[in-house]
Amino acid sequence: MVTQQDIGSAAYSLKASLDQSVQAALRQQVQPSETLVTPILCISTVAPDHKTGEEASHVQVTVSEACRGEVYDTNALHGLLMQTVTQQAGRRLGYGYGLVDDLQTSITQATINTRLKTATLLVKAISTWVYQFGQAQQQQIKLAIRGKSKQEATSLLLHMPGVESVSISTSNGDAISTDIGRIHLNLVILT
Repeated sequence: MVTQQDIGSAAYSLKASLDQSVQAALRQQVQPSETLVTPILCISTVAPDHKTGEEASHVQVTVSEACRGEVYDTNALHGLLMQTVTQQAGRRLGYGYGLVDDLQTSITQATINTRLKTATLLVKAISTWVYQFGQAQQQQIKLAIRGKSKQEATSLLLHMPGVESVSISTSNGDAISTDIGRIHLNLVILT
């Protein structure tokens, strides 16, 4: 007598290998400029040649599967994330900051709505921003600290945008040179 367990166990073992091959075939259709959204939606159909409760010496179970995947344009998403992160950095940090390296992104959650034909992605983006001192700004810094004591210069520099810490070395005691040509700035970027 055919039981539901007979059909279920046969279907389960077939479905496991079928899942892998169907999803691999789907991944091969993804273009190099695209990224496949997971989870991949699959619908399985189990068709035994005998129904539960029928007498049979053997049961043949056929499993078919149709999978659908959603992709997004990798470069378009990266561009959108860059635009969003740059706007947020501008609002939070202000003028003068620049991105170090590239964004580090990962999809933390994906939801696919087949009825609306939409995919919603929750994306985590990590970026490092540093303040960028231009030549004119560096000249202004030199002018501002010339002739000052180390303590006065340190206090002045720590109140400037983009400055987190200050270390000053002088060759003539506590005073900074009045000659801006002798003042050298070493800007250190910590990430």
